[in-house]
Amino acid sequence: MKIVKTLFIILMALGVSSGCNSGNSDSTSTITGGTIEMEVVASATSSGNVSYSVGQATAANLSSLKYFIRDIKICQDLTVNGSGYSGQSGCIWLYTSANSPDYDTYLSDEAAADSTNYIDLMTTAGRAKLNKTVTLTSDDAGSYYWGVIDWYRPIKVTAQVTLNDTTSLYTKSGTTVTESGSGLSATKGNSSGYT
Repeated sequence: MKIVKTLFIILMALGVSSGCNSGNSDSTSTITGGTIEMEVVASATSSGNVSYSVGQATAANLSSLKYFIRDIKICQDLTVNGSGYSGQSGCIWLYTSANSPDYDTYLSDEAAADSTNYIDLMTTAGRAKLNKTVTLTSDDAGSYYWGVIDWYRPIKVTAQVTLNDTTSLYTKSGTTVTESGSGLSATKGNSSGYT
């Protein structure tokens, strides 16, 4: 399965169960219905955090990793355009957010003020919000080659890393600045924390 946008922390188990009717003597069968059960799974360390590593930091350094996930779907076809896609067809939506603000105007200030739409992937309760069951019919039979996770750009992270000299680097809220130029527009924080 190709992933257009991926959340590196999410591991998904998709279980597909379907009812089949016996066909003719050629042993063919038809799907009459079924379900897809999406369950977010993760191995846990002794501290209860999802186990993975990036550089020298581990999940134990993350106390919160929040994404505003717009939707999760599998599709039969789509066209990849750079880091995005278009022309999706034959899709089954496994998860859809109840809210969908304008992607182009939902930036850091909106994310900082948002206390309801974010899912904390570092907690069992947060990951459980993504657990859904989707009912299928015979119209859904087909080959699905694409898995897509769409989310809003601001990501909320709370982390602390202790260096070898016992200095602790940590995230903290601060002001943000938007940088633009040469086809790039990005928002960055301009504060850092250490003790």
